[in-house]
Amino acid sequence: ILEVGFSHIICLIDEDPSTQIQTQLLNKDLEKVKLAIELSRKNDSKCLLVFPLRQTKENYPKISSLIKQVLEDKKLYAGVVLLGDLLPSEVLLHSGFLCEALEMLSNKGLVSLASDLVFYPISCDKASELVVRNLFSLRAYSTVTKLISKPINTKNVQRLLKDLSPESEFFYERGLVLTKELEAGEAIYTNEDYRELFINTYRLFKHKNDFFPPEDLPVPSVEFQNK
Repeated sequence: ILEVGFSHIICLIDEDPSTQIQTQLLNKDLEKVKLAIELSRKNDSKCLLVFPLRQTKENYPKISSLIKQVLEDKKLYAGVVLLGDLLPSEVLLHSGFLCEALEMLSNKGLVSLASDLVFYPISCDKASELVVRNLFSLRAYSTVTKLISKPINTKNVQRLLKDLSPESEFFYERGLVLTKELEAGEAIYTNEDYRELFINTYRLFKHKNDFFPPEDLPVPSVEFQNK
């Protein structure tokens, strides 16, 4: 929970469905939302709740019900933002299906991909910029807004990852985690390049102890073929 003065509050629920399987994680998040709402009422401040777009099917009805209650509460000036698949650009801050695939890729091992998902890659930097912009926008309140990229399917994700590490092997898992996307009234699309996002995150995992490639280590040159 982040308070911006006494006028604005951001409550970020950052667990991805790939890690948000245990019930206690959801309960912890619900307590965080409850605290943010209490602070908003106490200080008469605007409140922006931020959730992952994709939720486990077990958690989906609880989160959907909570969002509905918040938006229908006439005593609250609140809005909801849904984030696509976050990818870090400087430090490893987030986990998720794409991050897990890129970590497996950096280890030159088998890469597991969910065959039945569509992805919306967005960098943490861009997501932060857009969340803050929405915090001070009147359009963001009393509604649900999703911040996403144009969708990319698993087949195209694999093609991009294969260009990064040709020696890696891939396999698909159907129903890896049963998920459902939360509904939104408006979508804001980023124009970030998938390739650049994947390269940045791949390099972070390759050099996660240094965050930037050491000068004395060779940095692989990565080029993508036009297909």
